[in-house]
Amino acid sequence: MPVDRAALVDTLARLHTAYVENDAELMEINPLVVTRGGKLVALDCKFVMDDSAIPRHEELAKLGSPEKLTALEARAKELGLKFIELDGDVGVLANGAGLTMTSMDAVRHYGGKPANFLEIGGESYTKAKPALELVLANPRVKALLVNFCGAFARTDVMAEGVVNAWQELKPDIPIVFTIHGTGEEEAIAMVKERLGIEPYDLMDDAVRAAVAAAKGASQ
Repeated sequence: MPVDRAALVDTLARLHTAYVENDAELMEINPLVVTRGGKLVALDCKFVMDDSAIPRHEELAKLGSPEKLTALEARAKELGLKFIELDGDVGVLANGAGLTMTSMDAVRHYGGKPANFLEIGGESYTKAKPALELVLANPRVKALLVNFCGAFARTDVMAEGVVNAWQELKPDIPIVFTIHGTGEEEAIAMVKERLGIEPYDLMDDAVRAAVAAAKGASQ
């Protein structure tokens, strides 16, 4: 059945308008079908709104989300932290979504399984203690990987938040650091002095150590 080009253009235009007007991160129609009569019908759709736009769209926020959150994910949402609980045993703390995903991929690459996605970049670095509490609340976590890479954000500020939280909570699992970027000399010195831990120069070495520590704790 040939597609009505005018109808297709109209559908795409409406999709774009909805995307812009609702501050969407994602607006997707799948599947979009053509009926025997040649009409276009959106059978299903997915809409994800930018969290920072919630104050502008309170009526949409009130509708809630169809996502089924774990107890820890629900707590993270209340705290304003981007956290996804996984089934691994290596906890991950990193700044920025890209670096966090890279850290998780590296854990997998070296034979481990990440226990979570949790980025504490941006203003989230001020929430180091609740972020650490989220990770530690998962009983599967046997080791923690901290991977900071600073450009505009200072790694010493982020590291200080984690070090303070670590000393206050006193977890009994191994923690591994790798730190690069703005403020790295101060951050590395702080971790050495206050925690007695030598951060790894290479991310690969840090990930290997975290994976090994988690496996060792599980034996």
